[in-house]
Amino acid sequence: MPLLQKDKEQNRSIPSISGSSSVAAEKTTSFAAAVAGSQPKVGRDIDLSSLPIPGKQGSFPMVKLAKDEVLKGIEQCKWALVGRLDFQKTNITKIRAEIEQKWNLKGGYKAIPFGRGYLMLNFFIEEDYLRIWQQGSWILDGQVLRVNKWTPNFNTASQATYHALIWVKFPGLSQEYWEVFTLMSIARALGHPMHLDDNTAKRNMGYFAAV
Repeated sequence: MPLLQKDKEQNRSIPSISGSSSVAAEKTTSFAAAVAGSQPKVGRDIDLSSLPIPGKQGSFPMVKLAKDEVLKGIEQCKWALVGRLDFQKTNITKIRAEIEQKWNLKGGYKAIPFGRGYLMLNFFIEEDYLRIWQQGSWILDGQVLRVNKWTPNFNTASQATYHALIWVKFPGLSQEYWEVFTLMSIARALGHPMHLDDNTAKRNMGYFAAV
């Protein structure tokens, strides 16, 4: 029953609203609790007593990891590739949109930024993984993405850059070898060819073919 108080002017009883704030607070708390409860708390089901007891190696803490758990982690990345982009000129949202538009993947994937421009592409099916890896290089948002197979213990800080974009000239090449597929096939012996230069594609100049 609501509390009643007398209205002195009209001599009638009106409901008190003194409890309305507590009702609103109760609803807010209940909603917040419901939202919090809907989020899974990963790791809460692990018994702390089952975890390895940390040791020390000199002044550093040391933990012995379960081999089967590490192997499970490696299995999660068995169809993963790693590439690098300049994320000051683009962002992960644009890259994901272009991947979905250009690659026509048959299965799902995850594009995971690592920092320092590195990007991990983890594919759900082997067919997509092999096709993207065999292509080698892709243009995404105007940048060249070169992909390599992910390896265990991958660390962005220890990676060195071994790739650079260069023009390769083939002088004295007879015109029957100037078909696009033929030139790309020849250039493939030197790396991952991206495209022909404009004069080569239009055969405006015959001194050399440039890829």
